[in-house]
Amino acid sequence: MKLLIINADDLGFSKGTNQGVIEAFKKGVLTSASIMPTGPSFKEAVTLVKQCPKLGIGVHLSLTLGKSMLPKHQIPDLVDQNGYFYSNSVFLLLKTYTSPKVLLQIKAELKAQIDCVLKSSLAIDHLNGQYHIHFMPRIFPIVSQLAKTYKIPFVRAPLEPLFLPSLSFGFLKWLLMRIFGMILQLQQKFPRIYPTFYGILHTRSMDKVTFAKTLARVDAGVTEILLHPGYFDLGKTNFDYNRQGIVSFLESPNRVMEIKTLTNQKAPLLIKKYKLFPVSFTEAAKILNLKL
Repeated sequence: MKLLIINADDLGFSKGTNQGVIEAFKKGVLTSASIMPTGPSFKEAVTLVKQCPKLGIGVHLSLTLGKSMLPKHQIPDLVDQNGYFYSNSVFLLLKTYTSPKVLLQIKAELKAQIDCVLKSSLAIDHLNGQYHIHFMPRIFPIVSQLAKTYKIPFVRAPLEPLFLPSLSFGFLKWLLMRIFGMILQLQQKFPRIYPTFYGILHTRSMDKVTFAKTLARVDAGVTEILLHPGYFDLGKTNFDYNRQGIVSFLESPNRVMEIKTLTNQKAPLLIKKYKLFPVSFTEAAKILNLKL
């Protein structure tokens, strides 16, 4: 069977993101979303998700965006005095190799994020990371262990097949994920089975044509296609979006384009044409009879 998971990241980061994700699910082909407990619109997202029981939910773990679950004194190397994560992913990567105590702080914070989602009475069926930080070689084993502890069936391995149906601005990130994957394999920390993944090479640029060509490539097994649907609406919040340099991303018209891609009337026809089975990660785990 060709099991297809169409997933949206960043749920809970802004009011407009919440609106876009829910619209893509209710009116389109979205089957899954990854929620950010570190986002200022997390509580609103929880309320909306509870009205969509068939929408699969995972945790979008963050160490570079949003505000932490734990206070500064427990994770001093990860956040500033106001609880905002330091936004530089390169510095985070370096810290994981230079300071053992940082790994303990990371484990505590990521556990707190998962606990936060569970306390909201949401079932979790996958884990991934903001900017794919969860795939950093020193962090991925921590996330994998947390998934095992909490019996979460899937952790994203963002190793996208090289596929360039249109102009791509994500090649360097694609290459970095490949390097991370090779390091994890050498360390024997890589999962034996993981879903095929699409969504780095065309991050925030998954138009209708690219999406259609991606659907045509889906093969037997489990495949995840990642998009970032959303509108530009920050809502009423005291969160300082400018502090972490994320406003330009939230303003991007490509996020609205991806809503249109997911709600395009031809999308269900293409899914049927290629004999794909749209599912959540929970449904995929049941079909595969995964033992947790």
